[in-house]
Amino acid sequence: MKNKPQKALAVLLVLILLLGIAVPSVAAGHSFADVPDGRWYTEAVQFVYEHNIMGGVGDNQFNPQGNLTRSAVTALLFRVHHGRMANAQDERSNNFTDVGNASWYAPYVAWAFNNDIVLGTSATMFNPHGNITRQEFAAMVYRYAMYMTDLYDENMTLPQWLQFTDRWDIEAWAHSALRWMNFHGIVTGSTATTINPTRRVTRAEAAIMMVRFVERLAHPQTPLPPLAPLCPGLEMRIREDFAARRPGFTPEAVRIDGYFGTYNGKVAVMICTGGAAGVVWEQEVAGFVFTYSDGRQIQIWYNGDFFFLPQAYEQGLITAEDVGNISYRYANRFSRLY
Repeated sequence: MKNKPQKALAVLLVLILLLGIAVPSVAAGHSFADVPDGRWYTEAVQFVYEHNIMGGVGDNQFNPQGNLTRSAVTALLFRVHHGRMANAQDERSNNFTDVGNASWYAPYVAWAFNNDIVLGTSATMFNPHGNITRQEFAAMVYRYAMYMTDLYDENMTLPQWLQFTDRWDIEAWAHSALRWMNFHGIVTGSTATTINPTRRVTRAEAAIMMVRFVERLAHPQTPLPPLAPLCPGLEMRIREDFAARRPGFTPEAVRIDGYFGTYNGKVAVMICTGGAAGVVWEQEVAGFVFTYSDGRQIQIWYNGDFFFLPQAYEQGLITAEDVGNISYRYANRFSRLY
């Protein structure tokens, strides 16, 4: 039985905050012959090299277009968390028959497995030399963020996400991870319409994504405080007003499935208006995406009237900041809907 770790600041993050290290650093540091100045990945490679997150492959080469292995990702995250490479004191024993205790990656894989960051390709195999895909990379980084840092799962979606026609190809175990990574700008689209979940990650891409991840660690978002429940008197008034506009409805029959805050007297509630079970649809408002199902939709109640979110925003009843807060509270109130 693995012990759940307590969340803590990564050592690298502490150094960044205390010493004011730039992310990414732009001072000369590496001397890789295959990383010329001015490339899209040059500064990222420099940063991960200077901070011991990634090294070269030998002979003064970084191999930016080379593939990244599964074991290498465990090493990246270990080094971000501990601010150092593994040493003889780190645990090496593990349950994987293909990860020998004498291998250079054994302490990294053991650490990642013991902290639920990796699960293996089976109960006894890890496939340490397998080339990692974008969805596998996202899953490992996401688990590290959720289990080992103070970052949290906003469960929110960028409008860009809806343009990725291949998002339905993402494996279920990686869907939340890749969407979270995209929301924070750590993983972007391969094109405007593809996220490419099964494409292999290059070393240059890994360097870029690790820099973006460290930036997110250094600048976490503050979660909104929890809401007090909607007071019974106001809830009944909303039910009565809604029933008055729906022939055949009684206040008791009106379903309010969620409350997402009051904004200058405008109350955001989820009301079930009826609809086919299982139907999922998406709505974009002020750059925020809402995913609904089963006839449920957020409405704004104000002075006895009801407004759908786009209508309320367009009429100036709520601001873009209000929409963002409603989106955050909605995303963390309901189960993920794909």
